[in-house]
Amino acid sequence: MIRYGIFDVDGTLLDSMGVWHQASARLLEQYHIPMPLDLDEKLAALSLRGGSEYLSHHLLPQLTPEQVREEIDRLLREEYRLRIPLKEGVREQLERLHRQGTRMIIATAGINQCAREALTRLRILPFFEGMVNCADVGADKNSPLVFLEAARRLGASPQETVVFEDAPHAIRTAQAAGFPVVGIPDPWAAARRQDVAQLCGELFLPCWSQLEDLERRCFP
Repeated sequence: MIRYGIFDVDGTLLDSMGVWHQASARLLEQYHIPMPLDLDEKLAALSLRGGSEYLSHHLLPQLTPEQVREEIDRLLREEYRLRIPLKEGVREQLERLHRQGTRMIIATAGINQCAREALTRLRILPFFEGMVNCADVGADKNSPLVFLEAARRLGASPQETVVFEDAPHAIRTAQAAGFPVVGIPDPWAAARRQDVAQLCGELFLPCWSQLEDLERRCFP
């Protein structure tokens, strides 16, 4: 049984990575700047603050990082509030984990308000005991601080707390800090699927509907 769980939001619980791509593309388009082919990969390893700084410094020098963040927030908010769906099978598995007594918390590098609005609309926010944002700890997911703070709030050690993540850099970070990590592939990052599978081994989860079987095998 999984006693404690830390869950990423974008690309893990929510099918939202395409919206982040579109927001970056629309912002660059407003300033007639072509979108670099590797931009999604660069931004995926950064927090919202880090991504805003990258865009400002490298592509949008006419905007401050704060202005970039405000624009991204504006472009994303309606999508989260009205349209972004759960990934298939998420609701059923969260309901099952909640019934069996698993204590769960969110750890995200995204926008807190956007995540709250989406998870509230989708009626899964009550399953979680709280939300820790990378901004709360002053570091992105290349640092373990957000995962360690989430575990601290659950009153659990890393070794007994399972992290659910889709991003290879965040998976490596959590594993290095002692957390077992269930790797979730995301269709918007198909090129990373093999990386996630190799990093997580038997904890690679091809689809959410298989979580109960994985839990039975790996967390008896």
